[in-house]
Amino acid sequence: MDLDDEKKRFDQLKSRHAALKKSVLDEEREETRSFLIYGLAKGLAEALSWADMAPKLTSGIQKVFGAHEFLLYSLDPEKRWNLLHRRGSWAKEPPILDAFPTSPLLIRPPHTDEVIPVLFIPIFSSEVSGSEMNGALFMKVHPDKNENDLVLAGGEFGDELGMALNKAILFSQMELHSRVDGLTGLLRRQPFMDRLAEEMKKAKAFQTQFCVLMLDIDHFKNVNDSHGHAAGDIVLSRIGQLLREAFYETDVAGRYGGEEFIVLLPRAQLDGVMRKAEGLRRRIESESISCGFTQLKITVSIGVAHFPSHGTTSEEMIARADQALYWAKERGRNRVISS
Repeated sequence: MDLDDEKKRFDQLKSRHAALKKSVLDEEREETRSFLIYGLAKGLAEALSWADMAPKLTSGIQKVFGAHEFLLYSLDPEKRWNLLHRRGSWAKEPPILDAFPTSPLLIRPPHTDEVIPVLFIPIFSSEVSGSEMNGALFMKVHPDKNENDLVLAGGEFGDELGMALNKAILFSQMELHSRVDGLTGLLRRQPFMDRLAEEMKKAKAFQTQFCVLMLDIDHFKNVNDSHGHAAGDIVLSRIGQLLREAFYETDVAGRYGGEEFIVLLPRAQLDGVMRKAEGLRRRIESESISCGFTQLKITVSIGVAHFPSHGTTSEEMIARADQALYWAKERGRNRVISS
């Protein structure tokens, strides 16, 4: 056998060795990935609340994909997409479509040096037959990641997330019900007070201002006495809807108790809030609320307090807004007064 044959044989052996080594490394990588995903699924299954589940999901995504920014959506029975969890900053969120691919897909932008590619992972319910998509995960991945590896990992990851997502949806619904008043769709009192305390800290730290608005339905007892509590519930529900429509998404409205409502308006000046409150008062005054065959006319009284002019603690702000509301009642109702 001459040198050329020896060299050719050596190159073949070298090539086979490299292929075998690559195969072993690929198997080890897949085994490690599967182990990580199994561990994540086990941890998610053991979580007893969404608060416990969210950090486990975040940690798992970081370990499996090296990703730190993601969006998790759930799909409800009415085929509506709901953002369940956001991590990181998304200047432009992926479009939510009526129908998505049924397998993972890497979405590469035209210029990877300008925009980070996004991995889409469909999530399916864990029913044995007729499995349906019940969510979707979008994550920003490094441009240098191997597309085939990402798609394979995405498939395994999505398979394990079905049951976990069902639990996450349940946790989210339970948390929502504990925070939101079922009749009005507004925050309950304690969650509102927690949000007010947060805003107070921000305002003091960054020297910003905000306002608190307290609203009470005039002569609400007469509605219950004359038309029944069912009519009273209809009125409360409608007022809650009008409050949600009247303010920005950054504003926070809550049901303070009974027929009394409260609104937090971050970074708002007193003059602007007074105009907005007056507009709300007029809107409610012009409303005709249907209760069976009866059309009810309702008015409200509103008190407004401003930080830091009227108070420097949550308790002071509530007290001053309540005092202004009392003055509005004393001066004839159906009016807006600041503290």
